[in-house]
Amino acid sequence: MHQRVLLFFCSSAGEYEQAVPLIERSQRMPSTYVHVVLHSPSGMDHLTMKKVAHTYSLAPVDSYQRWLRILAILRPDAVFVIRNEYWPGFFAAAREYSRLIIVDVTPSLGGRVKQWIKKIFLSAADQVYTVREHGDTKYDRVLERVGVERPFFEQLRNALVQRFGSPQRLIIGSAWPEDLEMVLRAWPIFIAKQETPWQVLVVPHDISEVSLRRLESICHRASVSVSRWSRYQGEGTASPDFLIVDTLGRLAEWYGCAQLAIVGGGFGKGVHNILEAAAYGLAIAFGPKYQDQVEAELFVQQGLAAPVRSAQELVAWWNRVGIAENNGRTRTFLTNFAGASDHILKTFETPDPNTLAVLHVNLEKGWRGGENQLRLLLKFLPQGAVSSHLLLREGHEAQKRMGAGFPCCTWETGLFGMLFSISLACFHCRMHGITLIHAHGSKAHTVALTLASFRKDLKIIVHRRVDDIPSRSLYHRWKYASPKIVRYIAVSQAVKRVLQSMGVREETIEVIMSSLDNQNIPVDRLTARRNLSLTTSVLEDAIWITNAGAMTKQKDQATLLMAFAKLHRMGMNAILMVAGEGPLQMRLERLCQELGIESRVHFLGQLDSLDQLLAASDIFALSSIREGLGTVLLEAAARGCALIATDAGGVCEFIRHQETGLLVPQGDAEALADGILWLHENPEAASTMKVNARKLLLEKFSAQLMAEKALQVYRESSLSATPAQVSTQRKPMYT
Repeated sequence: MHQRVLLFFCSSAGEYEQAVPLIERSQRMPSTYVHVVLHSPSGMDHLTMKKVAHTYSLAPVDSYQRWLRILAILRPDAVFVIRNEYWPGFFAAAREYSRLIIVDVTPSLGGRVKQWIKKIFLSAADQVYTVREHGDTKYDRVLERVGVERPFFEQLRNALVQRFGSPQRLIIGSAWPEDLEMVLRAWPIFIAKQETPWQVLVVPHDISEVSLRRLESICHRASVSVSRWSRYQGEGTASPDFLIVDTLGRLAEWYGCAQLAIVGGGFGKGVHNILEAAAYGLAIAFGPKYQDQVEAELFVQQGLAAPVRSAQELVAWWNRVGIAENNGRTRTFLTNFAGASDHILKTFETPDPNTLAVLHVNLEKGWRGGENQLRLLLKFLPQGAVSSHLLLREGHEAQKRMGAGFPCCTWETGLFGMLFSISLACFHCRMHGITLIHAHGSKAHTVALTLASFRKDLKIIVHRRVDDIPSRSLYHRWKYASPKIVRYIAVSQAVKRVLQSMGVREETIEVIMSSLDNQNIPVDRLTARRNLSLTTSVLEDAIWITNAGAMTKQKDQATLLMAFAKLHRMGMNAILMVAGEGPLQMRLERLCQELGIESRVHFLGQLDSLDQLLAASDIFALSSIREGLGTVLLEAAARGCALIATDAGGVCEFIRHQETGLLVPQGDAEALADGILWLHENPEAASTMKVNARKLLLEKFSAQLMAEKALQVYRESSLSATPAQVSTQRKPMYT
């Protein structure tokens, strides 16, 4: 009795070949029944070679009602669609019965309309797998085939040795006349400098008699000896330089008989499949037309294959890549990225009906503290309790860093782009049963309200990280008084007080502190400092003072520069490292010149990670006039920096004066300079404060604790029917 049914939808024989590793692994699962639907009759013909599923059928005309009748009989637990297939009726019907999983092996190519259509279909899926992020089942398939066919190619290789001896061999796989002509132009140049004999195996793409005669004619014109595999007479006959394989067989077997491979098609319409050559560990080359072949482009990027455009380039490659140098690197690469089939099959399990589906919205362009906090939240939320979905800005840093790990919609600019993004996000929410939106930031807050105006079942949780008070406009009154908002999350008590001053009821505000991952980070200050000195040409023995943040009025780096100028005049051997970008950067650089400290201040730009910089620093100084919490202070404390900051917003909730760091008034350069000098002159007290800061970090600012509190807010919000409306008897919203 089968307890689980899996359905695989394959458009043609190529897609079916890609699905075979998944199907074979599915067959090994207990009580599992596998049915394959193919669209192309040629795919059905291909099954005569190897049937691996229980049953097969051809796809009907794409009709929702027809598919419903078919699926009502099969009742699949999971539907796997191989590659990009746009079947509206099938997709809609499949969603009625099971999880829809798309194994998408190609990047988003084509115009904007085509990409929009693709996004609509992909948004209907419960999970999408791409080659670039999750690997390719073709890797599993080709490696398995090599293992199965090993006895055949060993037998073939022995036959070659008996007939021709053991010369080094180059194979032209799926050869076209253009490929053979290029090799023949390179042959006399190459062979003239070789001490060991070489033989070229030519495996034609077309083995018709007309094609074979044309290849022989090309060889004769080049004055090289050539023979067909089926006609070679054996002993007493000179070994040909070029051997044309004119028998039906598998190309992979012949790849196993060579040391180097030129994959055909690259000098014509486009290079053919290179994976079979790679599976045998051969060094690979091909013609210049390879951009439409995903694997070929990837291998070129990794330095595992070489595109050649002329006979001279081919000779150079031929001389460069020896058997010892290649040493099976192409096979190693495939092996390292295999296993996609096992990973994908884990997703067919039926999700817990109590799992909460949450759409996280973040529309910031860069990567700052708020985006990193969202990353940590997604990492530590228990997957069994929450199904996380994302709406991120198209092509920007958050999408690049987080978009691959979760079902993701993208936000596009322009009128039509925004309308499409809203429609797609609403469709995504309906497809996945999403009723909660977690808005991270002001832009996300506005978009969440827009989505909720189209879908009445959506509830909004607003995450506020800044302590500034919005303007006194009707827009902001509408934005914060909307009945669609059921809860607010504030990153500090200071932000909570701002929300209350705007009239939000206290009981609807939850304070969830920002957090840090990997808090017990070993600090190797000397190594980090030396690494940075190599790239920034700064003094290793100086006192390193660091600041990180966007160069905006809110961060007030000008006050820090004036404080540092005072320390410089006092003769303190210190340097100031400033990480970040922003609209005030040029103004700050001019201020350095006016203060005469340009040689001691280093603007590092936007860094992917602050780890090395903070590990190399002695003191971290924050000069902000507004801060929701100051998450960068947590990072600095984790890496052993002494802390000094202005008493802005929620900073006081982590820095306790003379206990975990020093606090100074906002905008007071004199006080900031005196505090930095005090930390330098009192190393024992500074060391005690560093220990206390790390202890507080572990107790109250863990990512696990942040995720647990967020999960509790989600559960309460999903059951809540009461919005976080402003109170009727409220304090003045603006002062």
